[in-house]
Amino acid sequence: QIRAPAVAVFLVFAATLSVFPALTALAEPAGRADDDGGSGGGLFAALFAPLLFLEFNVFDTAGRASGGVVPSPGGKALAAVAVARFGFVPCFLLGSLAGSPGAPGLRASYVPFLVMAPFAYSNGLVATLAMGAAAPLVKPADRELAGNLMALALTLGLAAGSLLSFALVATLKYI
Repeated sequence: QIRAPAVAVFLVFAATLSVFPALTALAEPAGRADDDGGSGGGLFAALFAPLLFLEFNVFDTAGRASGGVVPSPGGKALAAVAVARFGFVPCFLLGSLAGSPGAPGLRASYVPFLVMAPFAYSNGLVATLAMGAAAPLVKPADRELAGNLMALALTLGLAAGSLLSFALVATLKYI
């Protein structure tokens, strides 16, 4: 009964942990002149990754808050959106990462910030909607079990995403 929301929760956290924080921590500005006159050095370079972390947290929180006002499209639609979120992974892999040549259109310093906003917002929104979608699908007597199964799907998604992040970081030397 709760298969689709559980799959959505698993996939949303697998996609998120595959990129954030491992690849995000490797982000760096690409050839941007900064306040010290250097190419991507100084304060901007020092704050580049922390600003991405801040942006993730702000947009993730906004997505979670939006989950209270956005109607749920249903478990299958949430699972489809969770699958689509894996489309963000190549954008991060081919972007401004240390040791990666990246794709020409994705190397600009502003691109990680443009990609991070919908990535983080969709994480918060889809996770919140999917977690809330399970309880109404089962009888009241089964809601505790459904909640535990959703927590298991979340935990397995975190574990899968963490393992995937190791693989993605390892592939950077081949890109």
